[in-house]
Amino acid sequence: MAQNELDEKVLSELGLSDLSDEEKAVMLKLLDDRLEKRFIANLLKSMPEEKRQDLEKKVEAMEKPSVESVLEAAINIHPDVKGVLEKSAQEIVDEMKASTGKPASEPAVGGSQIQSDGEGFPPSPPAEPEPEN
Repeated sequence: MAQNELDEKVLSELGLSDLSDEEKAVMLKLLDDRLEKRFIANLLKSMPEEKRQDLEKKVEAMEKPSVESVLEAAINIHPDVKGVLEKSAQEIVDEMKASTGKPASEPAVGGSQIQSDGEGFPPSPPAEPEPEN
């Protein structure tokens, strides 16, 4: 499926097909940014401490680390990048559907749900409290 077709499918599933091309582009960019952040966070959470330390050393050795270079380094040392990406996308889909009152569906393939809160996203779920030792 071509990227444009995939984007249109995502927007249609969200009921956003009637947006202008400019509004569609903004919503897709916001979704992409959110997925990138969620993916990096989930990737780091799923890494054993030793691999996180390896990644930290690689990032520190970079002259000018960017999101892309850090992500590339993390991908190269993580055994299940595809699974983490799929999980991240599904979390966003579920959040978007919950914010619109729609039931969560089967895992999304390359897309997600968007419901604007004025900033383009529903609020992120609250962080889970740290267990007390």
